Amino acid sequence: MDPITYSAEMTSSIPPARLFKAAILDHHLLPKVVPQAIKNVEILEGDGGAGTIKKFPEYPFKSDKHRVETLDKDDFVYCYSVIESDALKEGIEKFTNEIKFEASPDGGSICKTTSRPALSTPRVMSRSLRKKSREENKGPWDCSRLLRLTSSQILMPTTN
Repeated sequence: MDPITYSAEMTSSIPPARLFKAAILDHHLLPKVVPQAIKNVEILEGDGGAGTIKKFPEYPFKSDKHRVETLDKDDFVYCYSVIESDALKEGIEKFTNEIKFEASPDGGSICKTTSRPALSTPRVMSRSLRKKSREENKGPWDCSRLLRLTSSQILMPTTN
């Protein structure tokens, strides 16, 4: 059976470099963008690059831990795995998520996200587990929504 993959694509008027910096590199922006979902981001080990372990206390699930797999600042690619979470149900070892920012013809960005669950046992994922997994990836914290909110935050006028 082919691996299960969930994909989404969104556009933004923000150029890729600026959106990548705000959405991926600035750990302090996400709690401002979605305070109901992300209270803060803690770096448990590493310097933010590949191999870094991040903890999201009170993320939509209790204390998610993410491991950065790839952080490519030149090509605007960020890949991480959810390695500890209430979202990891029986039979799912981890979720690996890739976020890629590309330039759009109008000077903005095309953001492509892909999520792949890794099964801990070589068995077929049941329909109910697939549905539950898909639903959990579409909560208020899903990547597409976070990127839209981040774009809105960037476009907001700042007050002094």
